[in-house]
Amino acid sequence: RRSCRNDGCPKLIAMSDMAQLASIKVAFVAQGLSPEVLASIKKSASATGTLTMSADLDCVMANKCVLGVVSKPRVEIYYSPAVADSSRINFTPAFVMLAKRVEATK
Repeated sequence: RRSCRNDGCPKLIAMSDMAQLASIKVAFVAQGLSPEVLASIKKSASATGTLTMSADLDCVMANKCVLGVVSKPRVEIYYSPAVADSSRINFTPAFVMLAKRVEATK
C-alpha cells in the first residue's frame, strides 16, 4: 500500500477557500454545480493556472472547465480552448486531435 503524501493526495476544497487552488495543478469539479459556483471556480482556476476537469459536460460546454470526460457509451474527452487559454494551459497536438473542441459561447 502506497503512503499518501501532502503533495500527491486528493484534497477537498471548500468554495470559501478557493485560494488553495494556487497550490493545486488539477482540480476535479463536482457534477451539478450552479452556474455561479462554476464561474467562481473558473475565475480562481484561471488566476492560478489550475487545470479543471469534470464528468459534468455542462461545465465544459459553458466554458467553465478545461476538460470534460464522458465514459458512456464510449470514452470521449472534450476541452474548451478558451478556458485552457485563460488558465495558460497548453496541450500537445496529439491530445488536441483526440479531444473534441468546445467553442466559446458568444
